[in-house]
Amino acid sequence: VKVAASCTLTTSGGGNYSATVPNGTSAEISGSTLSVSCNDAGGFALYAVGYSNDTVGNNNMIGSNVNIATNTSGNDSYWAMKINPTTGNTPTIENSFNNYHIVPDSHTKVASYTSSTGSGSLSVDATYKANISSTQLAGNYLGKVKYTLIHPSSGDAPVTPLAASDCPTNSICYAPNADDIEGAMTGSGFSAVAASPKAGRQTDVNSNSSAVLRAYNYSRPGYGFAGWSPKYDAEVNTSDIIYGPQATISTNPNDPDGVDVSTNGLILYPVWVASTGTMQSFTSSNCSSMSVGEVTAKTDIRDNDVYAIAKLADGNCWMVENLRLDYDANITTSNTQSNNGIFGGVFVGLAMPETSGVINVNTGSNSLYSTDGTTPNVISGGDSSNWGDRIPRYNNNNTNRSLVTQWNGTSSMYHYHWYGYGNYYNWPAAIADTTHYNTRNQSIINTSVCPFGWRLPRGGNDSNIANNDFAQLDIALGGTGTNIVSGAESISAAWRSFPTNIVFSGQFNGGEQGYRGSEARYWSSTTSNDDYSYYFYLINSRWLQPGTADKSKAAGCTIRCLKQ
Repeated sequence: VKVAASCTLTTSGGGNYSATVPNGTSAEISGSTLSVSCNDAGGFALYAVGYSNDTVGNNNMIGSNVNIATNTSGNDSYWAMKINPTTGNTPTIENSFNNYHIVPDSHTKVASYTSSTGSGSLSVDATYKANISSTQLAGNYLGKVKYTLIHPSSGDAPVTPLAASDCPTNSICYAPNADDIEGAMTGSGFSAVAASPKAGRQTDVNSNSSAVLRAYNYSRPGYGFAGWSPKYDAEVNTSDIIYGPQATISTNPNDPDGVDVSTNGLILYPVWVASTGTMQSFTSSNCSSMSVGEVTAKTDIRDNDVYAIAKLADGNCWMVENLRLDYDANITTSNTQSNNGIFGGVFVGLAMPETSGVINVNTGSNSLYSTDGTTPNVISGGDSSNWGDRIPRYNNNNTNRSLVTQWNGTSSMYHYHWYGYGNYYNWPAAIADTTHYNTRNQSIINTSVCPFGWRLPRGGNDSNIANNDFAQLDIALGGTGTNIVSGAESISAAWRSFPTNIVFSGQFNGGEQGYRGSEARYWSSTTSNDDYSYYFYLINSRWLQPGTADKSKAAGCTIRCLKQ
């Protein structure tokens, strides 16, 4: 089991504190206790920034009459903050914040700790002070401070949100939040955003038209990715606007949901959901208690990765991110998994290694590499078809996780960002069984690579939509549950909208990765015959097969898991 470095920040109370301060006096305002638990051997750093009026970098207290500026000297009204250690290990208080100090207007380090907290945690108290001049107008004033935890302690400072002017006309700019990691947004049709080294600008955008978002995204340890929002700190299960990672956005400002990109571009930020438990312990009762459209996030205990999950329009709970489980010698998976993390069976993953060249699955002329990144690995088994006795394993040297766009030798196909698209799996890997090829049409396989308690969605042809999970979700989204070969614009948009969040993750077939960014292909658990199984297939506006198409089991497709 691979355990990732993880650090969490929690606050006592609700973080809302108030005090009445008469004119011409000052008063301390009770603050919050910030507790940190961190297993990163490199420690952590705690950053603070003023956040009044929902604007990062605004360090004034905002009132209905006159603002109270942040200032620590003179006779004017001001407010300030300080940080003091309380319990547990003692961090270093940075930049003189052990005494009342200006509330910063940019992300500023206020405390740090240079090693792991082990199995415990440490806490600091954040308190505030307001000084009110004799001429200050009476009223209620609100000031906010946003805290961000970065680990290790030597990590980059949080990113300040972009200004509207940073995103040029007719662009969509994808900007990181304060603690997002893993590189810059780059790729075909992308250019840099001067104000942020990690932000990327989508340039195939026109006013009074529409644009399909790119499915690229950053990553954030301990959080699932729910979509994009024009709000810097948007939250799920609120009224905040959230777009699916590959949603279609109207750029006609006259549309009810349109955005204007004719003056400045549209800036989008990732929407994160903190893990609240494990995939394996999430029960059917937990799903039943959720409302349709509600989103949460859970951790897969096999590799500590976190996925956003949602109760979708069909009343079922689905992962709304693609599975990213890598092959690892220490990870096995089957329906014999137990909630305590004991696994049985065999896992064989197929994904495109972005630096190891082309393989040919159909002839077995090459192979993906094993965990050392150099030794070819193949699995024996299967039927008499020309591919069944050579099933490549996924190489686990993280080359597929690179956020650097790489050209793959053809004019229409790129290797885009791994995190947004997930891994490819051949069908034996998807069902966690390299020897099971059922010849009966519409037969449903019950083993899968999904976490314990989750399964692959069922598929089937157009005469069997009642047993087809993809088809039933299609009906709930407004479709017919059957093939649409033209005029699929509206139902395609519904599949790609938040929170369903289907992405054009493409495939791996015939020795090549292809169609990322233009087609979606997801495995079902339903076999068509010895050599083919049903899958979900979507091409933007002209073709939809909701689990009703079939495909060679040798191909690599992506996976969404459904709660059993």
